[in-house]
Amino acid sequence: MVFKGKWLVDNGCFHHITRNKNLFISSFFFKKKYGIVTIGDNRARLVIGNGVIDNDSHRIKDVYFVKNFSFNLLGVSQLCVIGYDVMFD
Repeated sequence: MVFKGKWLVDNGCFHHITRNKNLFISSFFFKKKYGIVTIGDNRARLVIGNGVIDNDSHRIKDVYFVKNFSFNLLGVSQLCVIGYDVMFD
């Protein structure tokens, strides 16, 4: 699976996160405060939206939109729940 832009596969995050609102399918983006996420250095970031991203052949649901986030993250546990196999070599 390849997504537009740079994405990091993270086995420690609980949610998919992007900083790029343009990746969301507009009819599947819901802007509201979903709480906060805490990153590795214990800094909190406000989640201001949630939705679906589409990259032509793959759709990923429940992606958090977090402004000023440093990376786009794909959560391994979330990928496994929806049926993907994730292997590290």
